[in-house]
Amino acid sequence: GTPRVEIVGPASASHDVQITWSGRPPAPAPAPAVVKHGDTFSATVGANIVQLEDPQGALRAAKPSGESFSGVASGLVGHRTLFAQVSQGALRWWQPVTFEIRATQEAPRVVFTTDWSKPLGSGARLDPVALTGIFNDRVSQIYRNDYLAPRSPFVSLAIPKHGFGSWCKPMQQFDVDDSGLRALAARNDNRILLPNGVPLATPGDAAAPNIAFVSVWDRFPREISTPLTGKASKIYLLMAGSTMAMQSRKDNGEVIVTYTDGTTTRLGLENPTTWWPVDEDFFIDDMAFKRPGPLPVRIDLKTGNIRVLEENAFKGRGRVVPGGAGTVLDLSLDPSKELKSLTVRAIVNEVVIGLMSATLQRP
Repeated sequence: GTPRVEIVGPASASHDVQITWSGRPPAPAPAPAVVKHGDTFSATVGANIVQLEDPQGALRAAKPSGESFSGVASGLVGHRTLFAQVSQGALRWWQPVTFEIRATQEAPRVVFTTDWSKPLGSGARLDPVALTGIFNDRVSQIYRNDYLAPRSPFVSLAIPKHGFGSWCKPMQQFDVDDSGLRALAARNDNRILLPNGVPLATPGDAAAPNIAFVSVWDRFPREISTPLTGKASKIYLLMAGSTMAMQSRKDNGEVIVTYTDGTTTRLGLENPTTWWPVDEDFFIDDMAFKRPGPLPVRIDLKTGNIRVLEENAFKGRGRVVPGGAGTVLDLSLDPSKELKSLTVRAIVNEVVIGLMSATLQRP
């Protein structure tokens, strides 16, 4: 956000550099702003705009006019940056413009509104969503794939190619074993039942694909969608994937439910609130690793055990989960609107996000 001048000269024992400035100082970068997806975003950069570069495709039909520009926020939801090349007197530089694109309707950060110990009752209409058509892998393969691109062409502290460990522990492995989950599903007509009675459809066949992965890695698509119909007051999701310390306290991905009128409800997959790694439970305490609020339900893949975590009892007990664990999320929907689609999208680098099951609660 600050222009720099580079002076290249021959090697010498010393240099005498004198700078004489006249006129007003370079215009500072504008403060970050927020815009709803589909709305017009405008910004003033404080200097004459020569051209715009939008490498993330955040705005549609962006046009400069003097010191300002505007465009329609049509890119991915999240924090975005575009660059305005500006001129002020004899000085020309690239000015970053940062802003956040938000969905038209966002779920609150505390999204676990379900009392998992209380049965919904026989009158509840619960419809599992057919996902087999979008499954593209087995959850047990997550750390057996090669994640080769995109990667920096320069020296960097890169994650190992199998997507687990770190630059200083390239041989570290984790074996995801979903045999218990599959065995439980096989005994119950390819479904498992949550403590409150919500069914989650998942294949019992050991060889069948059982997850739809998305990622910025080109091994999988950046996003994946499936159609929805009718109306619903809530959707329950079983998800599994990866995350790491570098992606903490930010949305790693997002789940978006779109209605036929074009509006949406969004669930941000934030580490450590709504997005937990498949290989371990987060270590949580009241100090460095504070995470207030209700905890997600975890399903141990190797045993099929369903764990309802209680905040106070769980503190200090985060651990590696043998065989891995999936995370159950619930998202409240607008029961007055017709549903159109369910989309899962990856946002940050080096993370793999997977959808294993979805069930709609009808109004």
